[in-house]
Amino acid sequence: TLFRSDYHATLSRALGRRGDVALTYERENYSAANAALGGASTRSDLSAIVREKLNARLSLHAGVTVHASDTAGIPASASSPVSIADVRAGVTQAELGAEWRATKQLSLSAQRDQSIGGFDATQPAQTTAQASYDLGGRGRIYARELWTDSPLQLAATTGEIASAGSATHALELGIEQ
Repeated sequence: TLFRSDYHATLSRALGRRGDVALTYERENYSAANAALGGASTRSDLSAIVREKLNARLSLHAGVTVHASDTAGIPASASSPVSIADVRAGVTQAELGAEWRATKQLSLSAQRDQSIGGFDATQPAQTTAQASYDLGGRGRIYARELWTDSPLQLAATTGEIASAGSATHALELGIEQ
């Protein structure tokens, strides 16, 4: 997009015939978009993931991801008397997941991301479960359920999206082509 610079790099290496290890770095830079407001924002992720295919239907993966975000404050102005303070956050998460191909078209997967260091309200520990149905060359449909250990918080807000007593899950239904 016009006001954003994204970077993505992956180094992957096969581990025998059934697995691989991948080192990935991603960075999203929103500085230009926020410059008019007087602020800047970046998000970086560095991950190392090992995948192993146990048989034709079952595969496992495990790894570690370091998430870091940095949002420069937006000063108060005549048009907006509210200022936003600098926010720097980082969290390290361990990841463990499995995918099972029930049929040629249907696959089921689950993944747990557990925080093992640091804190970032926008990246809580979470569990994801998904069912996908392949439509051949026309894409796929899926249902994905996400459970988080704490309510999500937007980087530029000081309040929670949902109160602590509210549910911390979301259901997503989609079609990909």
